[in-house]
Amino acid sequence: MFLSEDKDYLLTRKAAGEVLTACLDQPKVLCKALATGLHQLHSLSVKDFPIFDKMDTYFQTTEQHYHKGYFDKSFLVPGIDFAHADEAWQVFQANKHRLQRNVIVHGDYCLPNVLMKDSKFSAMIDLGQAGVGDRHIDLYWALWSLWYNLGTDLYNDYFLNCYGRDLVDDELLKTIAAIETFY
Repeated sequence: MFLSEDKDYLLTRKAAGEVLTACLDQPKVLCKALATGLHQLHSLSVKDFPIFDKMDTYFQTTEQHYHKGYFDKSFLVPGIDFAHADEAWQVFQANKHRLQRNVIVHGDYCLPNVLMKDSKFSAMIDLGQAGVGDRHIDLYWALWSLWYNLGTDLYNDYFLNCYGRDLVDDELLKTIAAIETFY
């Protein structure tokens, strides 16, 4: 089906499976599915990807919000904290040059947007925030979603190991956390 009003949407078929929030009693299974789907997305080629580079907008909004005095710690994961906005700003400034534009990011990668069928990743939905950016954006939000939905951060290492620990930079995860305090 094709719908068009203010934006264009192309719906090709119903996504198979159930959202990961329906599988909270199987945390290791859902972590594996969450990591598998994200790794698959981040492995796609960005060449000719039709959606813009997210990083410029991400940085501009961060800077604007910092200068307007925005600072909200409610989306920080356990283990990452900033005493005040200036501390988060310093982390952002020190590391923003290290964030890359080399993968397709989902932009809202969380348990309700990932589906699993037969205990394996099957699909992801809600790609309205997708674009080209740094993998740590999606990794951070996956970790936040695991913590929020499971009520613990005990599965963070398992998720990151399933994704590929060698692809993860803890300082860049902290940088994404710093950025998100300004949204």
